[in-house]
Amino acid sequence: MAVVLVMGLATTASAAQPFTEHWDDDFTVVHRAGSQDFCNLPFVVVAHVQEFGSFVGHNRGPAGLFYGAATFKGTTTWTNPANERNYRDEYSGTDRDLKVVDNGDGTLSLQVKQTGPHRYYDNGTLAFIDTGMVRFTLTFDNGGTPTDPSDDGEGQFVSLDGLTGLQQTDGRDFCADLVEFLG
Repeated sequence: MAVVLVMGLATTASAAQPFTEHWDDDFTVVHRAGSQDFCNLPFVVVAHVQEFGSFVGHNRGPAGLFYGAATFKGTTTWTNPANERNYRDEYSGTDRDLKVVDNGDGTLSLQVKQTGPHRYYDNGTLAFIDTGMVRFTLTFDNGGTPTDPSDDGEGQFVSLDGLTGLQQTDGRDFCADLVEFLG
């Protein structure tokens, strides 16, 4: 019995500490009329983002791959400065890595589950609610080190694996909504 306790203590003491990060972002992006990378709208749109949250990640499993989870809350407001009309997304939620796979080709596949509501407002009036759970898969270049996320490339969307709950924006065109609500 004493040997088991000592071994358990040694294992706990040598385990890597989780990586923890907190963020509080507040920034504005101006999208010029006709911007090809933002809806090609006939008017200027100012996007203001405020978001805060916490992330915790650690290596786990027999391969020691990195898994993470986050909680967050934020607001993104798109405004047409010519008429001051706005469209706002207020959101909060959690996301967590459900499954991480080393693909053996220098990439990792990551299945993520995200939960929490998005409430969309047209000039202060509630227009849509999306709430429930979304599951999706991303692929990352692992930078040659599958257990070290610090050198990973940007994630590439692979698939939508599940969607449950109320999704009032499902099937809507975001760019068309901006024309409707801001134009």
